[in-house]
Amino acid sequence: MTSVNLAERIKAAALRLNYEKCGLIRLSEMDEYADKVRQRLDRFSDGRPVLEPVLEAAGIRERFPWAKSVIICTRRYDNYKMPPTLNGRFSKYYLFDARRNQRARDYQDGLAFEQFLRDSSLRFAGGERGDLVMPGNRWAAMKAGLGVLRRNNFFYTENGSWLFLESWLIDRELELKEESKAKPCPKNCVKCLTACPTNALPESYVFDLTSCVSYLTRRGGWDLTADSRASSIGQWLYGCDVCQDVCPLNQRPWVGKDDFPGAAELAVIAAPEDIVRMGYEDLKLELFKRFWSIPEDKLWKWKINALNAMKNDFDDQYRPAVEAALNDEAEPVRHMARWVLRSEGRQR
Repeated sequence: MTSVNLAERIKAAALRLNYEKCGLIRLSEMDEYADKVRQRLDRFSDGRPVLEPVLEAAGIRERFPWAKSVIICTRRYDNYKMPPTLNGRFSKYYLFDARRNQRARDYQDGLAFEQFLRDSSLRFAGGERGDLVMPGNRWAAMKAGLGVLRRNNFFYTENGSWLFLESWLIDRELELKEESKAKPCPKNCVKCLTACPTNALPESYVFDLTSCVSYLTRRGGWDLTADSRASSIGQWLYGCDVCQDVCPLNQRPWVGKDDFPGAAELAVIAAPEDIVRMGYEDLKLELFKRFWSIPEDKLWKWKINALNAMKNDFDDQYRPAVEAALNDEAEPVRHMARWVLRSEGRQR
């Protein structure tokens, strides 16, 4: 089988298994990505604890000396129904993340695609059903011509940015590219920049990771009482969609025809006051299994985020839950509850 035929077969298998697009690039096209990470490190030194591991992981050749090419696929998630009570609180990307949800069709499709790679006698590493082995999926997708990076730093196909990117390293030198059909950003449009609640987009195509609401709710913001950005987080509990929601090129109707496994059940238990009242075993069972960026030993972070959301739109109905948090087993939660009540003039 020729390299061209194999590349075409890989793409056909991906499309058959509900990926939106699929391309292949030579591994050498990823070399420039590490330079981009270094440039961001130089500009935003606060992001060093997060970006340095990414830079280390970008050394693909050292980690996988047998790798020769990258398969990069896009998969849309706007086909899932968005529970209204979760919209504006949970980022849609994380809500519909199938990496550990074995009931999800996306998860099973990914397994089937990897079986196809095995059946094609390809050695591979990657995929989304475990820890990622390769950073730079947006870069790879751009190099493959599947779409474009926009001013908000998200990757878009012509259908918008509501998509997952999934990649695999393989041991054959293959290439299969498209010519992107995505339109350029509207001239002089800066809606994403001006809408960002924490000014994490200081200019077009520039992203300050550690200022992003998604970072502050998942990997930072451990003491929001001392963070001037706490009020800017608004109602978000995990992640943020603001810069994507306001984008003119994301305004096509949300498809929302399929149920994502577990989303409806989450909507019943994930109001801020419910999260604050949860025991830590329930937090582990109901939230950690779905959203693992908040580590198991810091599950109290969920209550910090929930208390902050209540503070940012305080209503008397929240008072019993906030007061109950004064007796939480975790001191950071008790500290946060005292701050919320003090800010509202309700400290007892």
